[in-house]
Amino acid sequence: GGGGGGGAGRPYADFNEYLSTFKSKRRMQIRRERRAVAESGVSMRVLTGDQVQPELMALIFHIYKRTVDRNVWGRQYLNEHFFTMLAQRFRHRLCLVLAVRNGDVVGATFNVLKDGVLYGRYWGSLQESRFLHFETCYYTPLQHAISHGWRRFEPGAGTPDSRHTRGFRPVATHSVHFFCDGGLHSAVAERLQAQRERRQGGGGGGGG
Repeated sequence: GGGGGGGAGRPYADFNEYLSTFKSKRRMQIRRERRAVAESGVSMRVLTGDQVQPELMALIFHIYKRTVDRNVWGRQYLNEHFFTMLAQRFRHRLCLVLAVRNGDVVGATFNVLKDGVLYGRYWGSLQESRFLHFETCYYTPLQHAISHGWRRFEPGAGTPDSRHTRGFRPVATHSVHFFCDGGLHSAVAERLQAQRERRQGGGGGGGG
């Protein structure tokens, strides 16, 4: 899903304009969630470009791996070298959102920025804290994107309910995949074609 646009296709002027798109009850809930995070002693930091150092990316890898290990469906596709290499060669595209308590990073999201669009990739936490996921994955990066005039924020994978109630709309996206196994390739292609036909017919369905 995508978020970050105000009226007439323009970016929101500020976070309050984003909040103004919700009914009063939802606005109050979002403010309550953000206040709870702040009152728990957590402050938020956003780092981009040269602010992203290799040693910090080693911590981001640790947070990423912890999330993978904690979830039965998790698969570790990336190693620590990949993350540190990003800081060395790709930092101009990186945007890290850090949740900090007593000087220590307790949660983070790893995001990529290109052409005014912020893409959320990975999230993880080292401590349990209520609403920390929403603040780190949605509110802080969205507020940062708005303040910098970025066109759109796509938070990445997640549950539809948590996104829809926070203003992220489902949209069809383009992606490229390669399957070595011919049978798997055919099965996925058939499934995606069925989804495309259902969407064109007004039946909804997931993106391909």
